[in-house]
Amino acid sequence: MATILLVLAALSMTAATSATSTVKTKAKTVAAPKTVTTAKPAATAKPAATPKPAATAKSVTPVKSAVPAKSEVTPKTAPVPKTATASKPATTAKPGVTPKPTGTPKPAVAAKTMVATKTMPAPKTLATTASIPLPRYRVNDAFVFSDGRVERVVKVSRDEITWAGLTGSPYVRSRNFVLPVSNWSVGRGLGRRQFFGSAQDLWPVAKPRSVRFRVVAETKAKATSPWQREVSMWTCQSLKPRVVRIALGTYNTIPFTCDRYSATNMRPIERLEWDYAPELGHYVRRSAIQYLRGTRRTVDLVATLSGPAASKRRLQALSRSARRGELPMRWE
Repeated sequence: MATILLVLAALSMTAATSATSTVKTKAKTVAAPKTVTTAKPAATAKPAATPKPAATAKSVTPVKSAVPAKSEVTPKTAPVPKTATASKPATTAKPGVTPKPTGTPKPAVAAKTMVATKTMPAPKTLATTASIPLPRYRVNDAFVFSDGRVERVVKVSRDEITWAGLTGSPYVRSRNFVLPVSNWSVGRGLGRRQFFGSAQDLWPVAKPRSVRFRVVAETKAKATSPWQREVSMWTCQSLKPRVVRIALGTYNTIPFTCDRYSATNMRPIERLEWDYAPELGHYVRRSAIQYLRGTRRTVDLVATLSGPAASKRRLQALSRSARRGELPMRWE
């Protein structure tokens, strides 16, 4: 019995110890969830990481303070220099540059035209008080006309000038240009003229006057052919001075006209007109009217050259530009 009691006591002891251990384990397990629950609110402390708004404060305070600093820079870029562009009124000083237009060549051109207008009365005084002699030429004087024709002096004698063009043979003409060519050749053909009358009485020109003369022209097709003769009557006159404006410039001129008539019936055949410019010593305009054909042809002087400048190459270039209608660049 005693052993049974002892066994029972031992069993009760073990039961008690197991109960206490279970209680302890329960307590431990209970404490564990408490620690778990308390840890979770500790995780809620993570919102305490809202110091990130503190970071916003950092962004606010320095940036805003930096912004006024930029605004302080703006006064440095102050529009004051822009107002210093009140130098733009200085650019209104460009009207101050307008004196340049006063110095522009246009007023100078106007001055030239004024000179031309002032010299307009000059030919009248020339016509009444001064006498204008026959033109004088020198070798290599050259004149280019608007149709491309070139007249160049190759020889000078007392009263006759030998001229040459860019092509063809030279020809001889009196210094009194109203007279037609006196000697010429075309291919194998030859021609010559003789003048009878008072043609030279037109010069020197002091006032308008007129003259009459007879022209006997002889031609032959070749050297062995007989001369063919033709006679014509001429009436020429000088007129009152006038101003002529051409592409080359404005000139005071003395007009000359000549009418050629048939010697048999005195029927008008042709009229020739010249505007002679004493300052150039040559005519600046020439017109030919053919009565039988009813045509009129006028050419203007577009270039004058002399000396070495009157090279054949330059004359050819001027002749081409004249035929194309490219009026002159004044070669003198």
